Amino acid sequence: MRAYMVANFGFNQILTYYLWPSTLVFFLLGSAAHRASASLQWLCDPLLGALLLSCAVLTLAAGPAAEWDSLRFWVSVLCLACALPGIFRGTHQSRFLNTIGDLSYPVYLLHLLVIMAMSELGVFGALPASGIIVSLVFLTVTTCGAIVTHWILERPTAAAMRLCLKALWCLRVGTDVVPDRPDCNPVDFKR
Repeated sequence: MRAYMVANFGFNQILTYYLWPSTLVFFLLGSAAHRASASLQWLCDPLLGALLLSCAVLTLAAGPAAEWDSLRFWVSVLCLACALPGIFRGTHQSRFLNTIGDLSYPVYLLHLLVIMAMSELGVFGALPASGIIVSLVFLTVTTCGAIVTHWILERPTAAAMRLCLKALWCLRVGTDVVPDRPDCNPVDFKR
């Protein structure tokens, strides 16, 4: 999709990086790495994940600034995607990192609204002209909003969705007993 847009309209960040199908490519690379790790177990090695993550950072950091769509950029993206299974394996039991991961999506959804609300209310103008103070206030407000959103919207919605999946499984299989084992996922059952 991005290649088509660049070929026909030239490079434009709005048409290439902010366009939803283009953004989807980055998520698909992570999904492809996850699927590949099922058969290529060596991708799940935490040491390899750390090495590939370092390569991704160093590829972009070395030399002059990397351009979008440059070879350095795509090598870095591929290194990052291939690092994800190993990084996950090495960090998936960290309660702190899991909490940050749970809050990352609400932060992503709320940060622009927080910027707009703080600007509209004049909060930025009322704060001292210090980048550190402004950043700390912004991060605090955004994180608090993400915590509230996670506990009031995201968790109850996820619980309702799990309940619906269990009910659908019961209807499909024709029983009122739903397996409650951690290794038993109703979505995995096929008739």
